[in-house]
Amino acid sequence: MKSSYTYKKINNLEIKLDVHIPPSATAENPAPVIVWYHGGGLLQVSAEILQNYLAMLIQSPRAAVNVIQTISMSQSRNEVSHLFLLAPQADFEEILSDVSDSVSYTIEELPGQTGHRIDVKRWFVSGSSAGGWLSLLVGLGVANPKHIPLACTAIYPITNTLAPFWNTLHEKAEWEDGPVAHETVKEHLNVDAPVVSSNPSNSTRSKMYAWMVQSASLNELLYGTKKDRAGNYAIINVLKEKKDATPPIYIIHGTVDTAVPFSQAVEVVDALKARNAEVQFDVAHDKDHLWDEYDKNERMDGLYAFIRKYL
Repeated sequence: MKSSYTYKKINNLEIKLDVHIPPSATAENPAPVIVWYHGGGLLQVSAEILQNYLAMLIQSPRAAVNVIQTISMSQSRNEVSHLFLLAPQADFEEILSDVSDSVSYTIEELPGQTGHRIDVKRWFVSGSSAGGWLSLLVGLGVANPKHIPLACTAIYPITNTLAPFWNTLHEKAEWEDGPVAHETVKEHLNVDAPVVSSNPSNSTRSKMYAWMVQSASLNELLYGTKKDRAGNYAIINVLKEKKDATPPIYIIHGTVDTAVPFSQAVEVVDALKARNAEVQFDVAHDKDHLWDEYDKNERMDGLYAFIRKYL
């Protein structure tokens, strides 16, 4: 069962959490929490899409043991519910501020709002692609130093926007038949356009990620004139500056990922191992980006087995 809760208001804008709790969760037997952040490069998100393994775990009795609650940032205006705020109309640090507030609300307020059917002493964070990046920033205490999860997981995460892939012009994104015309995404590039938080899958906004890749514009879209701040959020730089211990971290990435290079995961795993941190790296051989969305048999068993160790 899904419910929505407002965790933040900005003028007349309500920003919400979508919460899924199985009927088996009670105040006497509360469910552990998984906080989930969606992908899309923080540029595009379709509310119509939910990875198959998430949908199954939400709906099945197995969820009462493993994945109990899936939370995604969302906003509601005029009773229309959407997903999280998108760049470039909202910049990266604004998005990260919302992430911080969503974590605080989840830990401090949501138990009372849900009849104490959730156990926030056992909470975990996860996400895919750009959502995996947000997950790592939550896990490493960058987003919200006050609340650190028991473990952090990331699926083919963006981890370093200073890497050559994001800063090299491409004739086209590899998965596209041809280049995306500027005119196709022009209205979505206007930073003064109304802030949105999702788009239909057939919207021209669904071409924003491909446009970003071909135009090498990720840092410009996320940071605007403050591109010098991009290094602050590269996970390898975060780890260099981090003095305290990291939570256990799980990462899975496909070796032939055309949308987020496999090397993005490798450099973070290497940095974690250099710190003697607890990390599990599952290499998905010959898997491209979004394989978990397209493969209806994908269960992400390794990820959930990792989480179960800390329940």
